[in-house]
Amino acid sequence: MDALTPKVLCDIYSMLSTGDKEDFVKRLARISTNRDLILMMGEMPKSEQFKFAGFTFRETIKALMPLLADHARKMVVEGKHAEDPAFNEELAARVRDWVEQAGKAIGDLEREKVKQSYTKGPRKRKEDARLRREKVKELMGRGINEAGPIRRALEMEGITVKLKTVKNDMAAIRHP
Repeated sequence: MDALTPKVLCDIYSMLSTGDKEDFVKRLARISTNRDLILMMGEMPKSEQFKFAGFTFRETIKALMPLLADHARKMVVEGKHAEDPAFNEELAARVRDWVEQAGKAIGDLEREKVKQSYTKGPRKRKEDARLRREKVKELMGRGINEAGPIRRALEMEGITVKLKTVKNDMAAIRHP
């Protein structure tokens, strides 16, 4: 058996079932630090970083919204509108609209970043495909012979690819 290096552990992880992966991640979370999470997020494929940013933004806003509205009410407690239900509803609506606009602006910026990363010339795309096929061949040589685990291993290295593309690469490697 190979030495337990981070690479070997990642390869083994990619072969686990979905349930076992979830169990492993939960166990890993119990011994991880917030710094570990930041390191992991930085290494995620861009598409996953985008999904994660959207999820955390929504959850943060859900948690902060009542606090923001309560704080705003306290700021105007001396005013005649502080106890007015219509005022409270309008305040909540305005804060919600502002949050949605902020989320849309952030989303637009992130989508633009992702879009820019996909606007490569033909030479660059050809080189990326060659490097991807080399990586697929290397993983197959290590005994990983299913498209799903190979795709996940590629994504852990920052190579975002469709499952169908991995299957086509594997077929081309098996039957040149």
